[in-house]
Amino acid sequence: MTDTPTLESSLYRHVRTIGVVATETPFALDTRGTDNFLAVSTGCSFAVYNAAKLRLVIHGPQMDSEVTALALYNDWTVAACGHRVSLYRRSRLVSSLPPFSAPVALRMVGKHLVCLATDGEVAVVPLAGQSEETRRYRLPMTETDGSVSAFIHPNGIGNSLLVGTQSGRLELHDFSSRSLLRRYTGFEATLASLALQSSKDARKRRLQDIVSGAGPQGAVALPEITCIAQSTHHDYIAVGTASGHIIIHDIKKDESLLSFRVPTGVSALSFK
Repeated sequence: MTDTPTLESSLYRHVRTIGVVATETPFALDTRGTDNFLAVSTGCSFAVYNAAKLRLVIHGPQMDSEVTALALYNDWTVAACGHRVSLYRRSRLVSSLPPFSAPVALRMVGKHLVCLATDGEVAVVPLAGQSEETRRYRLPMTETDGSVSAFIHPNGIGNSLLVGTQSGRLELHDFSSRSLLRRYTGFEATLASLALQSSKDARKRRLQDIVSGAGPQGAVALPEITCIAQSTHHDYIAVGTASGHIIIHDIKKDESLLSFRVPTGVSALSFK
Protein backbone atom coordinates (compact mmCIF):
# COMPACT_ATOMS: atom_id res chain seq x y z
CA MET A 1 0.00 0.00 0.00
CA THR A 2 1.13 3.50 -0.67
CA ASP A 3 0.40 6.33 1.72
CA THR A 4 -1.86 9.04 0.44
CA PRO A 5 0.13 12.27 0.34
CA THR A 6 -1.02 14.95 2.77
CA LEU A 7 -2.02 18.18 1.08
CA GLU A 8 -0.83 21.19 3.04
CA SER A 9 -3.17 24.15 3.11
CA SER A 10 -1.76 27.40 1.78
CA LEU A 11 -4.41 29.48 3.51
CA TYR A 12 -2.09 30.65 6.31
CA ARG A 13 1.22 30.33 4.49
CA HIS A 14 1.74 34.11 4.33
CA VAL A 15 0.74 34.64 7.97
CA ARG A 16 3.61 35.24 10.36
CA THR A 17 1.83 34.29 13.58
CA ILE A 18 -0.92 31.73 14.17
CA GLY A 19 -2.46 30.82 17.49
CA VAL A 20 -2.34 34.23 19.11
CA VAL A 21 -4.64 34.02 22.11
CA ALA A 22 -7.22 36.80 22.30
CA THR A 23 -10.29 37.13 24.49
CA GLU A 24 -13.88 37.44 23.33
CA THR A 25 -13.63 41.25 23.48
CA PRO A 26 -14.36 42.56 19.95
CA PHE A 27 -11.27 43.76 18.08
CA ALA A 28 -10.83 47.35 16.91
CA LEU A 29 -9.90 48.13 13.29
CA ASP A 30 -8.04 51.15 11.92
CA THR A 31 -7.11 51.79 8.28
CA ARG A 32 -4.07 53.91 7.49
CA GLY A 33 -3.50 54.30 3.78
CA THR A 34 -3.35 50.78 2.37
CA ASP A 35 -2.60 49.14 5.73
CA ASN A 36 -5.14 47.73 8.17
CA PHE A 37 -4.37 47.39 11.87
CA LEU A 38 -6.14 45.32 14.51
CA ALA A 39 -6.17 45.88 18.25
CA VAL A 40 -7.11 42.81 20.28
CA SER A 41 -7.47 42.10 23.97
CA THR A 42 -5.12 39.50 25.42
CA GLY A 43 -6.68 39.59 28.86
CA CYS A 44 -5.24 42.35 31.04
CA SER A 45 -3.33 43.83 28.11
CA PHE A 46 -3.74 44.55 24.40
CA ALA A 47 -1.80 43.92 21.20
CA VAL A 48 -1.88 45.73 17.85
CA TYR A 49 -1.16 43.79 14.66
CA ASN A 50 -0.68 44.66 11.02
CA ALA A 51 -3.56 42.67 9.53
CA ALA A 52 -1.72 41.75 6.31
CA LYS A 53 0.54 39.15 7.97
CA LEU A 54 -0.45 39.44 11.64
CA ARG A 55 2.84 41.19 12.40
CA LEU A 56 2.96 42.44 15.98
CA VAL A 57 3.27 46.24 16.00
CA ILE A 58 2.51 47.17 19.62
CA HIS A 59 2.29 45.18 22.81
CA GLY A 60 0.51 47.06 25.57
CA PRO A 61 1.36 47.08 29.28
CA GLN A 62 -0.33 44.95 31.90
CA MET A 63 -3.42 46.49 33.49
CA ASP A 64 -5.17 45.82 36.77
CA SER A 65 -8.21 44.15 35.18
CA GLU A 66 -9.33 42.58 31.91
CA VAL A 67 -9.82 44.74 28.82
CA THR A 68 -13.52 44.88 27.93
CA ALA A 69 -13.50 47.32 24.96
CA LEU A 70 -10.99 48.76 22.50
CA ALA A 71 -10.67 51.62 20.02
CA LEU A 72 -7.83 52.37 17.60
CA TYR A 73 -6.88 55.62 15.84
CA ASN A 74 -3.44 56.27 14.31
CA ASP A 75 -0.95 55.95 17.20
CA TRP A 76 -3.72 55.94 19.80
CA THR A 77 -5.01 52.77 21.43
CA VAL A 78 -7.87 53.21 23.88
CA ALA A 79 -8.71 50.43 26.32
CA ALA A 80 -11.72 50.19 28.61
CA CYS A 81 -11.51 47.96 31.67
CA GLY A 82 -15.05 47.84 32.97
CA HIS A 83 -15.79 51.37 34.21
CA ARG A 84 -12.33 52.81 33.48
CA VAL A 85 -10.99 54.13 30.16
CA SER A 86 -7.25 54.62 29.48
CA LEU A 87 -5.62 56.29 26.47
CA TYR A 88 -2.27 55.00 25.19
CA ARG A 89 0.04 56.54 22.61
CA ARG A 90 1.49 53.37 21.21
CA SER A 91 2.25 51.49 24.45
CA ARG A 92 2.67 54.53 26.75
CA LEU A 93 -0.19 55.57 29.02
CA VAL A 94 -1.01 59.21 28.30
CA SER A 95 -4.17 59.77 30.34
CA SER A 96 -7.16 58.12 31.96
CA LEU A 97 -10.72 59.40 32.09
CA PRO A 98 -12.52 59.78 35.42
CA PRO A 99 -14.27 56.47 36.12
CA PHE A 100 -17.76 55.89 34.75
CA SER A 101 -20.55 54.53 36.91
CA ALA A 102 -21.26 51.62 34.52
CA PRO A 103 -19.41 49.47 31.93
CA VAL A 104 -18.27 51.39 28.84
CA ALA A 105 -18.27 50.74 25.09
CA LEU A 106 -15.99 52.66 22.68
CA ARG A 107 -16.37 53.98 19.12
CA MET A 108 -14.28 56.26 16.92
CA VAL A 109 -16.28 59.00 15.19
CA GLY A 110 -13.85 60.75 12.89
CA LYS A 111 -11.11 62.12 15.15
CA HIS A 112 -13.24 61.84 18.26
CA LEU A 113 -13.42 58.97 20.71
CA VAL A 114 -16.96 58.36 21.97
CA CYS A 115 -17.33 56.45 25.25
CA LEU A 116 -20.87 55.36 26.09
CA ALA A 117 -21.70 53.65 29.36
CA THR A 118 -24.66 51.32 29.75
CA ASP A 119 -26.40 53.88 31.99
CA GLY A 120 -26.30 56.50 29.20
CA GLU A 121 -23.29 58.53 30.33
CA VAL A 122 -21.28 59.83 27.35
CA ALA A 123 -17.74 61.19 27.03
CA VAL A 124 -16.49 62.68 23.74
CA VAL A 125 -12.69 62.90 23.64
CA PRO A 126 -10.77 64.67 20.81
CA LEU A 127 -7.74 62.63 19.74
CA ALA A 128 -6.36 65.17 17.26
CA GLY A 129 -5.72 68.82 18.04
CA GLN A 130 -5.64 70.51 21.42
CA SER A 131 -8.32 73.18 20.94
CA GLU A 132 -11.20 71.01 22.13
CA GLU A 133 -11.87 69.72 25.60
CA THR A 134 -13.45 66.44 26.59
CA ARG A 135 -17.23 66.75 26.79
CA ARG A 136 -19.17 64.64 29.22
CA TYR A 137 -22.94 64.38 29.64
CA ARG A 138 -25.82 61.90 29.92
CA LEU A 139 -28.19 60.85 27.15
CA PRO A 140 -31.76 62.17 27.57
CA MET A 141 -33.19 58.73 28.32
CA THR A 142 -36.02 57.70 30.61
CA GLU A 143 -36.19 54.76 33.00
CA THR A 144 -38.45 52.91 30.54
CA ASP A 145 -35.68 53.05 27.91
CA GLY A 146 -33.60 50.59 29.95
CA SER A 147 -29.82 50.36 29.78
CA VAL A 148 -27.81 50.99 26.62
CA SER A 149 -27.00 47.59 25.10
CA ALA A 150 -25.57 48.50 21.64
CA PHE A 151 -24.62 51.58 19.64
CA ILE A 152 -22.94 52.66 16.40
CA HIS A 153 -22.12 55.90 14.63
CA PRO A 154 -24.27 55.84 11.46
CA ASN A 155 -22.22 57.13 8.53
CA GLY A 156 -23.65 60.18 6.85
CA ILE A 157 -25.56 61.52 9.88
CA GLY A 158 -23.14 64.01 11.42
CA ASN A 159 -22.24 63.74 15.09
CA SER A 160 -24.81 61.09 15.80
CA LEU A 161 -25.13 57.88 17.79
CA LEU A 162 -27.66 55.17 16.96
CA VAL A 163 -28.47 53.62 20.32
CA GLY A 164 -30.23 50.35 21.12
CA THR A 165 -31.46 49.51 24.61
CA GLN A 166 -32.29 46.50 26.74
CA SER A 167 -35.96 47.37 26.40
CA GLY A 168 -35.84 47.07 22.59
CA ARG A 169 -35.87 50.77 21.78
CA LEU A 170 -33.86 52.31 18.94
CA GLU A 171 -32.97 56.01 19.14
CA LEU A 172 -30.81 58.51 17.25
CA HIS A 173 -28.89 60.99 19.43
CA ASP A 174 -26.69 63.97 18.50
CA PHE A 175 -23.67 64.10 20.81
CA SER A 176 -22.77 67.63 19.68
CA SER A 177 -26.13 69.23 20.61
CA ARG A 178 -26.75 66.59 23.30
CA SER A 179 -30.27 66.00 21.99
CA LEU A 180 -32.54 63.15 20.96
CA LEU A 181 -33.06 63.43 17.20
CA ARG A 182 -35.42 60.53 16.60
CA ARG A 183 -37.05 57.53 18.20
CA TYR A 184 -37.74 54.72 15.76
CA THR A 185 -41.32 53.76 16.55
CA GLY A 186 -41.62 51.92 13.23
CA PHE A 187 -38.78 49.64 14.24
CA GLU A 188 -40.33 49.07 17.65
CA ALA A 189 -43.65 48.14 16.00
CA THR A 190 -41.89 45.54 13.85
CA LEU A 191 -40.02 44.12 16.84
CA ALA A 192 -43.24 44.00 18.88
CA SER A 193 -44.99 42.12 16.06
CA LEU A 194 -42.17 39.58 15.89
CA ALA A 195 -42.14 39.17 19.66
CA LEU A 196 -45.92 38.67 19.65
CA GLN A 197 -45.63 36.04 16.93
CA SER A 198 -42.99 34.24 18.97
CA SER A 199 -45.26 34.35 22.00
CA LYS A 200 -48.13 32.89 19.96
CA ASP A 201 -45.88 29.98 19.05
CA ALA A 202 -45.62 29.29 22.78
CA ARG A 203 -49.32 29.88 23.53
CA LYS A 204 -49.95 26.39 24.83
CA ARG A 205 -47.24 26.77 27.43
CA ARG A 206 -48.57 30.15 28.55
CA LEU A 207 -52.12 28.82 28.82
CA GLN A 208 -50.85 25.99 30.93
CA ASP A 209 -49.17 28.54 33.17
CA ILE A 210 -52.40 30.51 33.50
CA VAL A 211 -54.42 27.38 34.32
CA SER A 212 -51.82 26.35 36.90
CA GLY A 213 -51.97 29.79 38.52
CA ALA A 214 -48.54 30.93 37.32
CA GLY A 215 -49.98 34.29 36.29
CA PRO A 216 -52.10 36.00 33.62
CA GLN A 217 -50.97 36.73 30.11
CA GLY A 218 -49.26 40.13 30.11
CA ALA A 219 -48.15 42.55 27.45
CA VAL A 220 -45.40 41.38 25.13
CA ALA A 221 -42.02 42.77 26.18
CA LEU A 222 -39.60 43.81 23.47
CA PRO A 223 -36.37 41.78 23.43
CA GLU A 224 -33.01 43.39 24.15
CA ILE A 225 -31.09 44.85 21.21
CA THR A 226 -27.70 43.15 21.30
CA CYS A 227 -25.91 44.49 18.19
CA ILE A 228 -26.29 46.95 15.32
CA ALA A 229 -24.48 47.03 11.96
CA GLN A 230 -24.69 49.47 9.05
CA SER A 231 -24.66 48.44 5.41
CA THR A 232 -22.76 50.19 2.63
CA HIS A 233 -26.10 51.80 1.80
CA HIS A 234 -26.05 54.36 4.60
CA ASP A 235 -29.81 54.27 5.25
CA TYR A 236 -29.92 50.52 5.94
CA ILE A 237 -28.96 48.89 9.21
CA ALA A 238 -29.24 45.40 10.68
CA VAL A 239 -30.34 45.00 14.28
CA GLY A 240 -29.86 41.78 16.24
CA THR A 241 -31.72 40.90 19.42
CA ALA A 242 -31.39 38.58 22.39
CA SER A 243 -34.39 36.63 21.08
CA GLY A 244 -32.57 35.78 17.82
CA HIS A 245 -34.53 38.19 15.62
CA ILE A 246 -32.60 40.10 12.94
CA ILE A 247 -34.27 43.11 11.32
CA ILE A 248 -33.06 45.05 8.28
CA HIS A 249 -34.33 48.59 8.80
CA ASP A 250 -34.32 51.83 6.83
CA ILE A 251 -33.39 54.51 9.38
CA LYS A 252 -34.28 57.35 7.01
CA LYS A 253 -37.87 56.20 6.45
CA ASP A 254 -38.22 54.25 9.72
CA GLU A 255 -39.40 51.20 7.78
CA SER A 256 -38.39 47.58 8.24
CA LEU A 257 -37.41 45.89 4.99
CA LEU A 258 -37.15 42.27 6.09
CA SER A 259 -36.63 40.11 9.15
CA PHE A 260 -35.62 36.58 10.03
CA ARG A 261 -34.69 34.63 13.11
CA VAL A 262 -31.81 32.43 14.25
CA PRO A 263 -32.06 29.81 17.02
CA THR A 264 -30.07 31.78 19.63
CA GLY A 265 -29.42 35.38 20.60
CA VAL A 266 -27.45 37.45 18.09
CA SER A 267 -23.98 38.49 19.27
CA ALA A 268 -22.56 40.10 16.10
CA LEU A 269 -23.65 41.25 12.63
CA SER A 270 -21.89 42.32 9.46
CA PHE A 271 -22.77 43.20 5.87
CA LYS A 272 -20.75 42.07 2.87
